[in-house]
Amino acid sequence: MFEKTVYRKRLYLLKRKRNIKIFFLFIIFTFTILLLFFGKIQIVKYDYYSGLSTRNIKKIEKLTPLRGLIKDREGNIIADNRLSFDLIIPRENLMGKRKIRTIKQLKKFLNIYNKKNKTINSLRNFGTYYLSDEDLSFKDVNYFYSNQEEFNNISLRISPRRLYVLGETGSSFIGYVGEANQKEIRKYNLNIGDFVGKTGIEKYYEKLIKGEKGERIQVVNSRGVLNKIIKSIPPKQGYTLNLTIDSTLQRKIEKLLIDEKRIGSVIVLNPKNGEILSLVSTPLFNPNIFTSYFSQQEWEALINKEGKPLINKTIKGLYSPGSIFKLVVGLAGLEERLISERSIVNCYGYKEIYKKIFHCWKTSGHGPMNLISAIEQSCDVYFYMLGKSLKIDVIKHYATMMGLGEKTGIDLVGEKSGLVPSRTWKKKIYNLIWFPGETISVSIGQGPILVTPLQIAQMFSIIANRGYYITPHLLKYYNNDKKKIFPKYKMKKVPIKKQNFEKIIKGMWRVVNGEKGTGKLAQVQGIDICGKTSTVQVISKETLKSKVKNKKEKRWSNHAWFGAFAPRKNPEIVVVVMIEHSGGGGEIAAPIAGKIIKMYFKDLR
Repeated sequence: MFEKTVYRKRLYLLKRKRNIKIFFLFIIFTFTILLLFFGKIQIVKYDYYSGLSTRNIKKIEKLTPLRGLIKDREGNIIADNRLSFDLIIPRENLMGKRKIRTIKQLKKFLNIYNKKNKTINSLRNFGTYYLSDEDLSFKDVNYFYSNQEEFNNISLRISPRRLYVLGETGSSFIGYVGEANQKEIRKYNLNIGDFVGKTGIEKYYEKLIKGEKGERIQVVNSRGVLNKIIKSIPPKQGYTLNLTIDSTLQRKIEKLLIDEKRIGSVIVLNPKNGEILSLVSTPLFNPNIFTSYFSQQEWEALINKEGKPLINKTIKGLYSPGSIFKLVVGLAGLEERLISERSIVNCYGYKEIYKKIFHCWKTSGHGPMNLISAIEQSCDVYFYMLGKSLKIDVIKHYATMMGLGEKTGIDLVGEKSGLVPSRTWKKKIYNLIWFPGETISVSIGQGPILVTPLQIAQMFSIIANRGYYITPHLLKYYNNDKKKIFPKYKMKKVPIKKQNFEKIIKGMWRVVNGEKGTGKLAQVQGIDICGKTSTVQVISKETLKSKVKNKKEKRWSNHAWFGAFAPRKNPEIVVVVMIEHSGGGGEIAAPIAGKIIKMYFKDLR
């Protein structure tokens, strides 16, 4: 019994001794593994982990370049740049334990100047940072930098912002900048929150204006305070654009339309070289409102504003040309040898064609009309009869030749093509044949025909030049590293005989200067003006009479057109005026054109 007890004790001690050896062997093995692991980190992969550690305290900042300046033809600045001090919060400072401290700092800073307290949900998220406030005052900025240690979890970012020096003036062609969307970020290699041209010159020449980003690599301590700058590549400002616009003339025309409370558009261009001197679309808007971030509600209020100020009516407004189109039909008749200058048509105030009565605007009739007097007095019956002799496809051929129904190619985004009908068009759209009676309405610029004011301006340039034009444009030149780059604009010829243009011009001269001319209110003493009026119905008289209750509403009023060039010989300017829902072209648009021509020749020239 005693021997068994001794044996058990000895066996227990042997097992315990073995377990202790195993434990110590495990400890030695574990420490060996740890030593090898740390040795690998400290020796073998020292450079790799050292690099990671260094990047943790490096801050890489992309530097936004200044956009290129936009100037008028005289070198006056239209679009400049300014600096904005924006309060931002790096994303990492709103994570983990830092979040509470960051919110306290933000509230403390905002409360000092009685600013509205922000919640995290109200901050704008730009991925790597949150935006709290823009355009801080110098007083706020000075306080921030004087107490930077107290606000080490929030930052001030200095950002360039666009400044439109003339405010509303020129908004129709300058356009505006706005926050880049995902498509624009990819296209122009931008960052979230960057601004980009959205409309007008700002968008069309974005690649020239935007400049090149810079980069700054800086080292900050654990509290986010800057220690040193390791590397800095300055951003490169975009190219300066010099436009063809005369900003003084632009401002005067805008004031003229605003004072008369007119909604519409005006174009003034030099027919010799295609340079646009003024491009006006009313109502105006102030593009400076887009240089900061604003809400969806603010955007919707602007786009729904009466008169649609964001729509550039000179290139996007589509209207029936009305009687101005008679110039095209007259040229077609001359070129096709269907009429001569002396061909007579008797106007009795109406004409029955294809068993339908077509009325002239002058119900008592004009009497005997030739081409010149028909243009002067805008006789509908004369052009009804000429339209009857012309096929719709022939009319389309000459209209297209004169630049109607197609984009002009102006250096602006969003230009509309318009429409000049043909047999093929009707078959394709409606699967119907074209009826000869439809040509009668088209011959006086009514029916399914739509043009932009700029197309009409280009057409008047072709007539003024007696058969050639240069694409209307806004860019005169741009500065590329202190060198002026002039774009090449080609002259395009129209295969119509010069003598036929002269016959049309003879009638246009009488529109303004003839005893019975419909555009006499455009006269300016000492200046030889050639023009054409047009009054366009927006609804037929039958529909207005039978289906419209409030017939006096402005939206049912006629559109007023007037196009002109001056002087008759060696023309210097083309002026096109289009006023929406205002009345007759001779009463409304012609006097405005006359005032503009007087401005140019007597006040600004």
